[in-house]
Amino acid sequence: MRATIPVLAAAAALGLPTLASAEVYNLLHRISTFTTTPEWEVRGTFSLPYAPISNTTGTNGSLESGNLINTLTSVQIESLLTAAQADDAAEKWYQIAIIPVASKIEEVRFETSVKLCHLRQSHSKLPTIDDEVSLTTRKITTNPVCSSSSCKDGSEVIITGLSYRILDITLDTHSCPIQTSFKIAKVLEDAKKKRQRQLSRRSNRGKKSVSPSSSLEVGLEFNTKFSLKQSGKVTKPTLKQALPTNEDGTVQIAPVEKSFLQKYWMYLIPVFILFIIPPGDDDRKEGAEAHASSDHVGIGKGMKKLN
Repeated sequence: MRATIPVLAAAAALGLPTLASAEVYNLLHRISTFTTTPEWEVRGTFSLPYAPISNTTGTNGSLESGNLINTLTSVQIESLLTAAQADDAAEKWYQIAIIPVASKIEEVRFETSVKLCHLRQSHSKLPTIDDEVSLTTRKITTNPVCSSSSCKDGSEVIITGLSYRILDITLDTHSCPIQTSFKIAKVLEDAKKKRQRQLSRRSNRGKKSVSPSSSLEVGLEFNTKFSLKQSGKVTKPTLKQALPTNEDGTVQIAPVEKSFLQKYWMYLIPVFILFIIPPGDDDRKEGAEAHASSDHVGIGKGMKKLN
């Protein structure tokens, strides 16, 4: 017998639902409107493994399990499909919920819904209602459970979220499935190939073949994909300083950044002037060469001072 008291205490301390206290759960469903909420009915049962989810996940990070057992009869499912094909189905909701078997119906903590018309799927003659129930789980660490011979890992898996959808549908403007023959044609083709393989095996064994139609005459049923997904770690948000605002609450527009010339033009002018003005030494040399007395014929180096 598993020690569930430490699990309940840890879940309560973390503010999480205590759904991990039971292995077996009921999958509930009902049809509701905005004004009426009838009682929940049991649609199926499933079990939640206590092993850490990381040890049983597939390559895609989710665990697809076939342990969801449907408890509805074909007549009940046919009635559900009839309600989904009604004209007012777009105004109704198909809700599902999960709850431990040992709990009361009033203790439902996780529920979700889709429009009832989603159950129409893409064709009214489809033999199954293909849907998906996804549970988001989280592993919590508790004190190890020890016995006289060994100790077990003190970690448990709890349910933190529930999602539901009908597979292979495209919605119209009223959020109801568009009716097409693509899927029903594929289903009929697959059924034909399967029937041919069965007839071939029977003929090879020398057994009397059974009518193909009788082997396919089964009632409407749910074909549910049941998956468990581990919740990822929440990344810490990056905090930024708030933008400055005006008095009317609008964000102040940052001024356009100036170019290099706009910033430093006053420093470039003196440099430019220095480049265009010639040096002063060249002017003095040119003047001295033009007036040198030794360069003129008949003129001495200078006049003698007369006494």
